[in-house]
Amino acid sequence: MCNEIVTFDPDGDLSLRLSYPPDESQSSTSISDDGETDLGPLDSEPQETPVVVTPPETLRGLGDLDQDTISNGGSKAREQVDMLVSSKHLMLSSPVFKAMLQPGSFAEGSKLQAGGKVIITLPEDNPEAFTILLNIVHGKVRQLPAEVPINIMTGLSVLIDKYQMHEAGELCLRLWMPELKKSLPTKLDETMLSWLSISWVFKLPDVFKKITRIAENETCDHLAKAGAEALPIPSTVLDKIDQHRKEGITVMLSYVTKAHDTFRKKEGYCKSLKDEDVFSCGGMMLGTLLKSALDVGLLPLPEVPYTSRSINQTADDIKKLRIMSLCGPQPSLLAVNLRPGHGWPHWLNENVSKVEKKYEGLDLADFA
Repeated sequence: MCNEIVTFDPDGDLSLRLSYPPDESQSSTSISDDGETDLGPLDSEPQETPVVVTPPETLRGLGDLDQDTISNGGSKAREQVDMLVSSKHLMLSSPVFKAMLQPGSFAEGSKLQAGGKVIITLPEDNPEAFTILLNIVHGKVRQLPAEVPINIMTGLSVLIDKYQMHEAGELCLRLWMPELKKSLPTKLDETMLSWLSISWVFKLPDVFKKITRIAENETCDHLAKAGAEALPIPSTVLDKIDQHRKEGITVMLSYVTKAHDTFRKKEGYCKSLKDEDVFSCGGMMLGTLLKSALDVGLLPLPEVPYTSRSINQTADDIKKLRIMSLCGPQPSLLAVNLRPGHGWPHWLNENVSKVEKKYEGLDLADFA
């Protein structure tokens, strides 16, 4: 089968050979032989495109390629595309390609210097995203789409970081980010990792702070387990997010432990002057705490690293705890504190809410 050929420079001396996974090669999105995609040129009416991110592990160049394996015998069948480009344009726009193609560095550079044509195979790179970058590099701005979906912008962030094509990234930012930011999530969804990658590579402090706030409060495990390590996000950012998640959960669970330990004592919660009333009241408070903790999944108490547990989920569970006291439903004249559960439910909710408000996202400047 002949490779598809996309020409960015008719006099080009370098071919970049990229591969489509089988499902992408049959998709409706295609690249014409002059580098145009069917996302629509700048001077056309923007097309409605659902903002749905492909999971990071399925993006070309973002990690494990086992999704390319097809059922018939387990072989990996891909459509290939050769992109004819100018090595000079590529070297000017990318220090990575410059190091690869300049004379004396690698065999490719020596062959170019001798007047030959070179083919570089890039099997892990996203052809659609690479087409956009190459159109920018070769000055073909009319071939650029009017807007891009979140998965393509994620692919661009990967390539821009990988090849250090930050000037091309500036144009991507100006063209597509204003519209794309309208879809910025306000709670955890499948686009969160994409936005984290985009905000890091394109240096968007406001987006970075909003997305990391969601991650701190709503994720249930270290983001590396969700495929984040395949994206250009520093491990220091991922570690800090998970550190805050575990810190917040630990603090909230310590309040439950404090209530439990207090109710086991003979004093400190009921002000009745009768020992039997104090004993009965404490027994009721301890019993209702344990029963409700069991009902909401907090018994036994979760332990670090709190797998499958988020700050928000833990806060919601603690707020569901029912602590009932003997003095609550039938207060005596000797009971000083007549609030439900001697005020312990209120105390728990108040302190848990403070923890929920504590983690407001990370500052991009702290990781510069």
